[in-house]
Amino acid sequence: MKQLPCSLLGALPALVVAAAGCGEDDALADGFSSTKIECLTCHGDEQSAAPPRSLTGAVDVADLGVGAHRVHLTDTATRAAVPCEECHRVPENVGDDGHVDALPAEVVFGTLARTGGYPTRWSREQATCSTYCHGASLAGGQHTTPRWTLVDGSQARCDSCHGAPPPAPHPAGELLEGSGAAGAGCVRCHDETVDEQGQIRVAAATHIDGVVQTRGPECGACHGDPTSTDGAPPRDLAGNTETQFPGVGAHQAHLAANGRSAPVACADCHVVPTVGRQEGHIDDGDRRAELTFAGLAVHDGAAPSYQGVSCSSSYCHGGTLPEAAARAADQPAPAWTQVDGTFAACTSCHGAPPGAGHPAQAECAACHAAVIGPDRVFTTPALHVDGVVQSSGTECDACHSSETSLPPWRDSRGGTSTDQPGIGAHAAHLATSTWHRAIACSECHLVPVGAFDPGHFDDELPAELEFGPIARSRGHDPGWDGVACSNVACHAGTGAIAPAPQWTRVDGSQAECGACHGLPPAAPHPAANDCATCHGDVVAAEAVAPEDLTFVAAQLHVNGVVNVACNSCHGDDASPAPPRDLAGNTLTTARGVGAHRSHLAGSELFGPVACGECHQVPITTDDAGHQDTALPAEVTFGPLARAGGTLASFDGLRCSTYCHGGSAAILDGTLTTPTWTMVNSSQAACGTCHSVPPPAPHPSVPSTACGGCHPFSGLRPIDPALHGNGVVERP
Repeated sequence: MKQLPCSLLGALPALVVAAAGCGEDDALADGFSSTKIECLTCHGDEQSAAPPRSLTGAVDVADLGVGAHRVHLTDTATRAAVPCEECHRVPENVGDDGHVDALPAEVVFGTLARTGGYPTRWSREQATCSTYCHGASLAGGQHTTPRWTLVDGSQARCDSCHGAPPPAPHPAGELLEGSGAAGAGCVRCHDETVDEQGQIRVAAATHIDGVVQTRGPECGACHGDPTSTDGAPPRDLAGNTETQFPGVGAHQAHLAANGRSAPVACADCHVVPTVGRQEGHIDDGDRRAELTFAGLAVHDGAAPSYQGVSCSSSYCHGGTLPEAAARAADQPAPAWTQVDGTFAACTSCHGAPPGAGHPAQAECAACHAAVIGPDRVFTTPALHVDGVVQSSGTECDACHSSETSLPPWRDSRGGTSTDQPGIGAHAAHLATSTWHRAIACSECHLVPVGAFDPGHFDDELPAELEFGPIARSRGHDPGWDGVACSNVACHAGTGAIAPAPQWTRVDGSQAECGACHGLPPAAPHPAANDCATCHGDVVAAEAVAPEDLTFVAAQLHVNGVVNVACNSCHGDDASPAPPRDLAGNTLTTARGVGAHRSHLAGSELFGPVACGECHQVPITTDDAGHQDTALPAEVTFGPLARAGGTLASFDGLRCSTYCHGGSAAILDGTLTTPTWTMVNSSQAACGTCHSVPPPAPHPSVPSTACGGCHPFSGLRPIDPALHGNGVVERP
């Protein structure tokens, strides 16, 4: 032990210090030397260095220097001995800071006293302390700020630091009563701390050690069956076992096997703690558990709530089904304490059959055979209320007929007559025919991939019509008024006698030849009845009335495309360009014929001119600008005709284009606005489009010297395709 510093000697009581000097061998009071000083030299006795016998010599517990020192340092019936350092520093040497300075001694609480970050406090004036050890952070204790100088056992009873039992949310006392000593019931949850007789296991040092040991028979120690591990009531925290009490309610109804669904997991309705003092378990004063819905309860976007009486909007009770809103006042909001089967019937969570667009099919097994049998007995309860709608059977046919079904057809309400909208002309459209292709279901409405796809049965009948590409072809905008469809490409051709057929009229009158388009169709269609002339890919060439024609390719009829070759209507086998216009003319003096072939053939002065340089070339007969207006055809000039910024035009008789010298860069042609129906080569001679040579600034050279600058041989281009091509070819 180091020498006691002289500067501290004055702080020691006179009965201890009477030194003449401060050397290593200086004598201290009562014959002690500095090398022989031990703790009990100044306080305590031969049994312990802790008072009684304080620095002032006091031995009475009423003295602050004595107080409850010895009681803390020895084992008691409720705890193991408390180390000195839990209340003040324990020096290694006499002269350590905070040891032999002026009285009173400083109280500096240790780790146990401050468990959980509790703000410890010592009041010298009142001689009281507030620490973890005495329950200052617990509830229900009678003496949580004990008086230091009161050492009669009254401040160390079971109810001194916390209630016995603690108040709610700790389980009530009636649940903890047991045979034997008072508090024997504590062993149910705290068997590491208390024995079967209710006595503290002092030797285990697990009481007042900074940890609340909760074990025993798990959850069932406080609620539920004490012999069970799930802890689910009956027997709530107040000891109730009747379902009329919210702490009991429908717990077992949810957890037990019931033949309708799998047991519901506890965590679907509330937090399941892993330790007793987990947040959300017993961390407030309200014995009512906090409901925190999860898992199955919130599946499919459900947002459940609990109002203290009933729950609502949970997935389990039909809260996400399409009919939930309509049934809001019905069973989907079950009362928790009403456990009589009312809320577990087939119609509790959804209709039987469900509404809101669900097929009116009362035989559940037709679609849900994996879950339920024909007798409505669940064959696999675990697949019911499991987050997945198991639909089986024969797919679409399970609820209504489809293109693979055989008559009689059945609609979603069980109807089979064509005068019912759910049946109507379905079969007539889908069946194989000698005169038209089978119409796909998607041409009139959505075809779902899954039963619950949007637009399938997520609202009330009738089904929503959403027309497809064939129904909308050729610019049609179909409509449906609940009785008939209109402006559908399939039925509303020009001259049709039944362009708006009634859906439930299935007698053939709306499908006869002429019902969907005229015979022949109105202009601009040619006024000819020999359909095979233009539509030989579709119908046979027969000398019969149109309505008696034989279709050689029914799949090409009512397919959204008018199957016809260009030379079916104009031109001939050699070319689709006239001669032979739409009126049958073959003379070039007819506007429909004119100079078509002269342009397409080319000459020794120019290459062939593409059709698209004078008018649009349709890809299909129904393209805009083809036959959607009355004759004559619209002239729409192309890039060559407009080269060099030429403002190309046609007045019905004459044209003005780049090709014929209409450009400002090509001057002095003798015939720059040729007549379309004059086909005698006079309008395509050298000099008609520009002078030979052109005027200045073109060089003035002999008319036969074109080859000096251009790929010409005399007055003729070496390659006609390089003349009149939109580019002035020169070195």
